[in-house]
Amino acid sequence: MSPKSKSGKQAILFDQVKGVLIVGDASTPLADDSWFIINAVAGTSTLPFGVGYVFKSPDSGNAITPAIGDDVFPLTLNKICKADASISAEKGTIDTTDDCSNGYNSNISDGYTTLSGSVSAYLKFNDPIGDIVTTQEKYLNKFFDVITDDGAGSYTLTSKNDDDILLAILQNSDMVAVGDKQEWLLVPAVLTSQTLDKPLKGVQNFDFAWTKGEGAASKYQRTTNATESVF
Repeated sequence: MSPKSKSGKQAILFDQVKGVLIVGDASTPLADDSWFIINAVAGTSTLPFGVGYVFKSPDSGNAITPAIGDDVFPLTLNKICKADASISAEKGTIDTTDDCSNGYNSNISDGYTTLSGSVSAYLKFNDPIGDIVTTQEKYLNKFFDVITDDGAGSYTLTSKNDDDILLAILQNSDMVAVGDKQEWLLVPAVLTSQTLDKPLKGVQNFDFAWTKGEGAASKYQRTTNATESVF
């Protein structure tokens, strides 16, 4: 086994959409090979992690049945078409420099990590109708009130939404055969900025930046089983 570098083309970005809360009843197993985020855990839990963590359920032969008090949201992954994506991790430090530091600044970790990133993409319109694709519409709603007008007197107003989003990045999309190990980054995020350029001789872009929101972030490794569809 020899280490190999991969093109950024092999990294795929997804928006994870929450479904209806599943309340554990100690008798109904979770759907196999599906993504979930944990909302609550029982005193004696059957879930793999604590509140805020995302996980993918095993195959049906190893199904997880949530106990009473184990509540999860199912997640649906929607691909975000991108040109480039960047992720930054910065460790916080505390200065411990004193006159015994031998002329060097010294630090210890403060135990906190800052995660942030940016995505370069192009604005996408549904053809032939002309409306903006669903995920981009959702992200625009983080900065704008969204109004729909059917031209026949029916109007809807969706107020600006500041809720976190859930990002999932599959870093090695070429490794999804049975037995391969998928490498994911899973991050709750707050969109912090958005750029929508309209160049005369260029493509309309849809660039955005994010910083980690509330909840757990993880590097998640999944061994592909014989029954799952990875993306």
